[in-house]
Amino acid sequence: MNTKVWRVFFLMMFTAVSFMSCGCGEEDDIEIGLLSGKWMQVYDKDVICEGYVYYTFIFDSDTSGKCIIEVNDAFAGNHSEERVFILSDFGRHITIFKGLYGGDNDPWDYRIKQLTSNRLTLILADHPDVVQHFEKK
Repeated sequence: MNTKVWRVFFLMMFTAVSFMSCGCGEEDDIEIGLLSGKWMQVYDKDVICEGYVYYTFIFDSDTSGKCIIEVNDAFAGNHSEERVFILSDFGRHITIFKGLYGGDNDPWDYRIKQLTSNRLTLILADHPDVVQHFEKK
């Protein structure tokens, strides 16, 4: 009888450890360092774009830094601005804002859906139907 109890105990422990190690459906950890560098926004094939948008992420610490946004529009001209970004939720969430006192449409909160060495996909936190895709430059 005592051997049976120990077998059940070890089976339960093995099951618990297996569930903890697999993550039980949680999203994979994001390699935050891959975010560093220049990213060009890309659009679906049916979207006509008359220019380009670049986001350049420069880390100041493990979870924050500067984001330089460059916009070149055939009709509106060129524009560049520096913002600040902070990563949270183990790199699954990024907040981009103008600075300490904010500004128009500030801050931008995104969930990082995908981050690889050459692909970045951001989903606007308040409007999950707004998805932005980027390629590394």
